Amino acid sequence: MKRAVLTLMFFVLLSQGVNAQSRLNKESLRGVKRIQVLIEHIDPDVESLGVSKNRVQTDTELRLRRAGIPVTPLAVADDEGTLYINVNTMKASQVELYAFSLTVEFRQTVNLKTQPFCYA
Repeated sequence: MKRAVLTLMFFVLLSQGVNAQSRLNKESLRGVKRIQVLIEHIDPDVESLGVSKNRVQTDTELRLRRAGIPVTPLAVADDEGTLYINVNTMKASQVELYAFSLTVEFRQTVNLKTQPFCYA
């Protein structure tokens, strides 16, 4: 039961859209044709409860494809952008309780107008 609740809470939070982007940030996404997905390491204790790196990767890529956004493997050199997901967890020592934070970022390579061969 605890496993199901943790997994459900995680995917509910992952599926919620956060409308914290400014108009300028949204404009920076215009023209992106495909992206890569990078999931950071997930603690083995949490993976045993059903929130695995593979499951998060698969679910994320499926949602992107359903939205019409092609996903390319990380092994393919691509500078379109990377959707970065990091799940940090901490287990309480006395009870079966976990705290977690979820970071989702879209990372793009940019070059400076004044120095076109300098990338940031």
